[in-house]
Amino acid sequence: MKRVLGLLFCGLCIYAFFYDITKGTVPNVEIESKTTFTSQIPYEEVQIQPGDTLLSIIDRKYGFPENHTIEKIIADFTKLNNGLMPEHMQPGKIYKIPIYDSSY
Repeated sequence: MKRVLGLLFCGLCIYAFFYDITKGTVPNVEIESKTTFTSQIPYEEVQIQPGDTLLSIIDRKYGFPENHTIEKIIADFTKLNNGLMPEHMQPGKIYKIPIYDSSY
């Protein structure tokens, strides 16, 4: 009986560890975003979710801006975030994402 309970406990621990690694146990909370127009580049503060990239966020929220190059988007992001490159974004943190419309 002790072996069965021990095996069940070990199985539960392994399952909990696997679930924590793959899905996480922290709830996915959306932070309300704020749109601001300072420093000549309009931006929105966005909390990064796992799997997000700069281009995927811009494409999802506004559609990909056809009149701007990827280099321009990266340069604007870097300028807004004090020199941080997009590949160094971390899930859970809030970054300034440039907003592009037809007038900018």
